[in-house]
Amino acid sequence: VPEDSYSFVYLCGPFKDPIGFLFGIVVCCFQLGLLSTLLLTIVVPDLDTNGAIADGSLSSIWPADVEPMVRLAQVVATVAHALFADESMNDLLTGVQVIPTTMKYAQKSDRVRGLLLSALLRVIQGLTAAIATFFLVFTSTNATDVILNFAAVNIISRLDDAAFIVAKRGYYPSKRLKQIAEKISGRRLPAHIVGKK
Repeated sequence: VPEDSYSFVYLCGPFKDPIGFLFGIVVCCFQLGLLSTLLLTIVVPDLDTNGAIADGSLSSIWPADVEPMVRLAQVVATVAHALFADESMNDLLTGVQVIPTTMKYAQKSDRVRGLLLSALLRVIQGLTAAIATFFLVFTSTNATDVILNFAAVNIISRLDDAAFIVAKRGYYPSKRLKQIAEKISGRRLPAHIVGKK
């Protein structure tokens, strides 16, 4: 089982163990909220609080008059994002890998619905982060912003891993989260449902 907050959603149902379930959902909501905010400031510039007024043209989203060094940084960041799986790509790929492939041999203890929900949340977060990375990198007007935006999305995508580590160390007030994190660490996904990927 992947050691991240999405695994709390997998192991803890909303009625069976609401503290663990809500923990996983809240972390996902923070990630999606931060990524959506980043995307909205680019796609809908009128929502940005810096006073910039969008003229409705593509140039307000996609700057064409950037320096060659900025364009190089944009291309390098995009290639790095594609070739070296960062946190957002890891979430996306893990989400795809843990989607149940068959229900034929499923047992109640396999928690198939929880596994499916956690996989879908990972995929949604990973796709949102990948889209945000693309827009943020290609709308940056200087090389420093390209790198900082790339890093910002990566940090947001690491929140699920960081939340898991904090829970596992017992730093949250609820000791139940530590117990669940320890249970996740020693658990394997049901191979008869997920299959070998």
